[in-house]
Amino acid sequence: QDLALGNTANIQYHKVSMSGGSTETRFNLFYSHNNDEGTMLNSSAEKDVMKLTVNHNLGKKLKVNGIVNYSNQNVYGVGTREGNNRFNQLQNILQYRPTFGIGGSDDDLINQDTDPFLDENSGNVLQNPITNAESQLRSANSKLLNLNASVDYEFFPGLTYRGLVGFKTANNKTKLFN
Repeated sequence: QDLALGNTANIQYHKVSMSGGSTETRFNLFYSHNNDEGTMLNSSAEKDVMKLTVNHNLGKKLKVNGIVNYSNQNVYGVGTREGNNRFNQLQNILQYRPTFGIGGSDDDLINQDTDPFLDENSGNVLQNPITNAESQLRSANSKLLNLNASVDYEFFPGLTYRGLVGFKTANNKTKLFN
């Protein structure tokens, strides 16, 4: 467990924002970057998020607003949610025997692909978590773009029309190699 989960992981989060404008036009721009090296062997994650909001008054009766949201996330390595309950990487790490006991050396558990004690059992589904993590290359990329715009027109006090339009696109790509 120490070798598969004991990594020291650096996590970095950077955020930059800027806002401003005039009495007619206001804007807010936000960007963040998150980098997580991951404590699980051969795992990490990165995420970038950007948001732009613009509000513009075209006189006393007409207002136009726009929002752009974008995110790009990359996850590398075998995650905790992948597979069914029998082949979940985190569950495998926690269930795999941490010590060999008096019948052998702990190095036998670390250096062999399967538990030598259970190897004779045809029902053994636990693979050495280190071998499992090192033998699988996985990456998942998720991109999301969300655009929204609105127009407000005040016909007279108490009666305002608001028109909204939105667009959303998502792209998910997963690469696996076992």
